[in-house]
Amino acid sequence: INDYRSVLHLSLCDEEDLVNDVLVGRIAIPLFNCRGLKKYILKDAKLTGVGKGELIIETAVFYNPIRAAVRTFSPKEEKIMKDPTKFDISLLQRDVKRITAQVRMGLYKYSEIKFIDCRNTQSLNPTKIDLF
Repeated sequence: INDYRSVLHLSLCDEEDLVNDVLVGRIAIPLFNCRGLKKYILKDAKLTGVGKGELIIETAVFYNPIRAAVRTFSPKEEKIMKDPTKFDISLLQRDVKRITAQVRMGLYKYSEIKFIDCRNTQSLNPTKIDLF
């Protein structure tokens, strides 16, 4: 663990031979609160509700206070690795249909404006509303 301000997540599972491991509960302990013997109440998998039981943990954290102060004022950014998105042909087809429909509508409006200009009538002036 590199950061004194990080959180330690612990999961407690009940191991059985016949059934998959059953999650008894989870806890999240901030490292700056880890000193001595403490009793923690287990929470559910999402750390929102009460789980099944209690857990007594004795912890000790050893850190360099100078390095912790430097890390506090200039924290390192977390590196989040994302999987590259997979190519989906249906999304491409949907986008192509949408773009071609917009281009056709634009060409149709353009031809209407050109037709109005060719008739040389001054009573029908195209406005910005007519274009959309």
